[in-house]
Amino acid sequence: MVLVTRLTELAKRYGYSMNTPHKPWKAEYTPNSPVQTNNWDCGLWVLLWITATIRGYALLPTTVNEATILKWRIVLSKLVKNIV
Repeated sequence: MVLVTRLTELAKRYGYSMNTPHKPWKAEYTPNSPVQTNNWDCGLWVLLWITATIRGYALLPTTVNEATILKWRIVLSKLVKNIV
């Protein structure tokens, strides 16, 4: 949670508008939550959740699954290449 809070603060400092939740944070599993089922995409799932949360999106099993992680990997790769 500290990481997400810090990222939010930095984004706002640099002029990015964000829709962050105003209710208290709570980590929990719900039956409809997307879940990772392999042993190698852990970091990608975490980054996807952080990005979606900071941007105010809800992640659903219909929008995020193992197949969409490949697309997410490509997006992250392009973002990193643009930074360097």
